[in-house]
Amino acid sequence: MCTQMHAQDYFRNGKGKTAKSKRTGLWHFYYDNGQLSAKGMYKNGLKDGNWEMYYENGQLKLSGIYQNGLVRGNFKEYYPGGEPKEPALESVNVSVEPLPPGGSFDAFKNWVAANYNLPEKAYKAKVDGTVLATFVVEKDGSVDHINIIGDVGYGTGEELERVLMLSEKWKPGIHNGKTVRVKFRIPLKIRTQ
Repeated sequence: MCTQMHAQDYFRNGKGKTAKSKRTGLWHFYYDNGQLSAKGMYKNGLKDGNWEMYYENGQLKLSGIYQNGLVRGNFKEYYPGGEPKEPALESVNVSVEPLPPGGSFDAFKNWVAANYNLPEKAYKAKVDGTVLATFVVEKDGSVDHINIIGDVGYGTGEELERVLMLSEKWKPGIHNGKTVRVKFRIPLKIRTQ
């Protein structure tokens, strides 16, 4: 399990700082066992610049660039042994799309909405809008590589990421007779009024 620690407890290089409660500079995050889980830059509280995420065994999991809190371009992904993963195919480009628990993507979206808890600060701010995430259904059916690519703030994106991490395994996608990694996009409309 990945745990985000306070900078004063685990921040080893001293370059990151919290300014007006917004993260700024280079930050490191660690697993409970002390192993580095992620490192990257923040600007005004948003991920901005190069980021690297690691498996608990210390191997690089993925690397890429954020700009103003959103993913820019494609992340490079790796298996726990260090070998690169082949890029995920878009769901519309596979012979047989992955099948989520519940039997359909509509059922999955309903499950996400039912398990989503609107953060109190978002409710108080009366935010409206759409949170948009991408995720990959791996060859073993697990949901991985969750990225929030559109957010309305106030913890709404983090909550969508939390719910997607709870997903049970899917039936994997197939293309040209082979099991493949498949990328999905899921929008969640937020209405507080």
